[in-house]
Amino acid sequence: MRKVLPKSEVNDLRDVSSLRLDGVDIVAGLHRVLGNQDFYKAMLDRYLVAQVSLDERLVSALATRVQKTAKTLAHSCKRMSVIVGANAIAQAACDLERAL
Repeated sequence: MRKVLPKSEVNDLRDVSSLRLDGVDIVAGLHRVLGNQDFYKAMLDRYLVAQVSLDERLVSALATRVQKTAKTLAHSCKRMSVIVGANAIAQAACDLERAL
């Protein structure tokens, strides 16, 4: 997921279901949080911020052979991706976690 929304754009949305992000199933994400749009917006915002530096943190953990940290990062990415509906990213993170 390359499109990163400015925090204000996510927070200013009145109807999250109208948001379109490539690779993110907004409807599924809303379903997972029982339709709570404010909670979903907060989770999506946290997710977008956390994923910006994920690749750098993973590379650093793997380069320094801190496999536990890399596995934790992959697991966190998987968990958050499932919640927001980023299913392809969740699957890739799951595969990485298993490989570690």
